[in-house]
Amino acid sequence: GGPGERLAGSLRGAVTGHLDSGPWFRSSLTVRAAVARDFTAADATVRLQTLETPVVTARPQTFQATCDGNRLAVTKIEDRVPADLFVRYDVADGELAATLRAEGFRPDQLVRVSGRLAPHAAWLAAPLSGSVSATWRPAEGRVYYHGDLAAVLADQLPFPDVRATAVFDGDARRVGFTSLAAVSPEGSLLFVGD
Repeated sequence: GGPGERLAGSLRGAVTGHLDSGPWFRSSLTVRAAVARDFTAADATVRLQTLETPVVTARPQTFQATCDGNRLAVTKIEDRVPADLFVRYDVADGELAATLRAEGFRPDQLVRVSGRLAPHAAWLAAPLSGSVSATWRPAEGRVYYHGDLAAVLADQLPFPDVRATAVFDGDARRVGFTSLAAVSPEGSLLFVGD
C-alpha cells in the first residue's frame, strides 16, 4: 500500500462506569474511524446514542474527531440543534480550547436534568444566542474565558419575558463584565461599573 492509504473500522457498544464515591454513567455509542497507515493522521465519527448519569441524560449527538500531528479537534455535527461546538487539544503544549456558538439554542435540546438538578430544568429551556470560549493553558495553570450571550427568560424569573445580555471575560480568579443588562416589559436593569 501507498502512503495515502488508510485503515478503517467501526465499533458499536455500551459502556457503564461506577466510581467508588457513588456516581455512575451509562452510555451506548457507535464509532466509525480511519487512520493513516503511517499513523500521522486519524479521524472518527462518534454517534452518542445515550449518555445517562444520576443528574443528566444527554440526547443523541454526533461528533467528528480529527487528529493531525499534534492537534486533536472535535466538532459537534449532524443535528438540527442551533449550536456549534468546537474543541481543540494541542498535544505539544497541552492547551485545551472550546468554543460554543449558538442562535436560539435551548440547552434542553441536548440534555435533560433529573435527580437533584430537576428543579432547575426550566432554566435549560431558555433560548441562548451568542458565543462562549474557554481555554485551559496548563503551562500557566490558568483558565481563560470570554463570551457574548443573550438569553430570553420567558418564565424562569418572578417577572416574565426578560431578555438578559452579557459581554464578559475572565479567568479562574475573576470575571469582568463589559456589559450586563436585563430588559422586560416591566422595566430594565443595567449594571455599570468595574
